[in-house]
Amino acid sequence: MEGLIIKVKEKYGFILVDGSRQIFYHISGVLTRGLREGDTVTFDLVQSLKSQYQHQAINVKRIPGPISTSVVEALAAGNDNKAAI
Repeated sequence: MEGLIIKVKEKYGFILVDGSRQIFYHISGVLTRGLREGDTVTFDLVQSLKSQYQHQAINVKRIPGPISTSVVEALAAGNDNKAAI
């Protein structure tokens, strides 16, 4: 899957998928160090260890690219305007 890093904390963060769905990740599931808000990433989705009804991202890896989109732009664009990002 692909998504956009929208929140980075010391040991966890969140990835925005499809303009509205937020996926949790833990630092132990990150393959690329130094992730920043606005980075586009790929990841695998697995069932959360804490709840059978939630999922989390593992194998999180930054997609290299010269263009960085702000989180504000991504949230403003939403599902219908992904091409505008």
